[in-house]
Amino acid sequence: MNTSLRLLPAVLGISVILSSCGGGGGGAGSYGGLPPATAAALATIEEARNPPATVPDPVTRPLRTTVYTFQLGTVDASSFDTFSTELTSPALAGYLLDRIVFVDATARGQWRAIYQRKGQTARYEHRFVSTGAPLTLADFQAQGAEGYRLTPGSGAQPKSVFSKVFGEAIQYGYVDAIKVPLAAATSQELLRPLNDLGKLGYCGTQVQGTGFALVKETPSTSRCVFELVAAKSGGNTGFVAEQNEQGAKGSVFVTSALVGENVMNLYVRDETQTSSFKFEAVDVTATSRPNTIEQAAELLAVLNREGAVGARPLRTYQDGGRPYILFMTAFDCRGLLC
Repeated sequence: MNTSLRLLPAVLGISVILSSCGGGGGGAGSYGGLPPATAAALATIEEARNPPATVPDPVTRPLRTTVYTFQLGTVDASSFDTFSTELTSPALAGYLLDRIVFVDATARGQWRAIYQRKGQTARYEHRFVSTGAPLTLADFQAQGAEGYRLTPGSGAQPKSVFSKVFGEAIQYGYVDAIKVPLAAATSQELLRPLNDLGKLGYCGTQVQGTGFALVKETPSTSRCVFELVAAKSGGNTGFVAEQNEQGAKGSVFVTSALVGENVMNLYVRDETQTSSFKFEAVDVTATSRPNTIEQAAELLAVLNREGAVGARPLRTYQDGGRPYILFMTAFDCRGLLC
């Protein structure tokens, strides 16, 4: 807290003393011409009558986040027709598939979908795409040209789910950037083609089969930079710490790469934004019996608790025999990196 001290004569007598005593060195504050004890006493009296003025801290604008809401499905999602009917029902108009979990709600057990809503999204349009083969870059390009993107949680289904926000005019362009796994002799060799595309607004990524595609929103003003970071030691704990270090600078993890003989992590940030990202690994060990509705309800409670403060789940992993979900909170972010 900044403070400033404004010394004023407490009585006329002090004013006269001050005017008759030029610079004299020593003493307390403006009472340098008086004996030290007298000067200190007068300064104490004056400060009590005229306390230091306080300067209020500057008003800090709250960082903007997006709330996420999660809901457990009620039908057996192992049947694609049953699942797709539930996903497109009015009750789930603003939700996307997040994941599918197994529960023994019946004698033989069944799969249930967990759905995710971002902010106040009112409605999605969905397409169920079946090519009879793994999706190709051309499949992504065809759907992206009409504003549809692959729903990440749809991989377990026989058909891929592409979705878009109803009424939204955004299109998505895809380019084949590099082969997977990413490998190069030098950092410059790996980064040059990625950054050339990043300058054109290709900020999102899509790993598909043996290819690595970059994604661009249209319209968009984003301009992105890709960077390589030496992988931090310490397993999952070290990786989360690394992501937080980079996230504070506005960068998000893309994938790992081999540069020469060193494992590096590839990050991307949007230079047109002042975004930041926070990552947290949450232990989701349940107290209920495994594969029960009660266990699914515990998971849903964790997802909604974290989602209420703007955190969305990125991935699930095991560490020390315990399950964790890595959550990401995006601050002041828009577009593909969020």
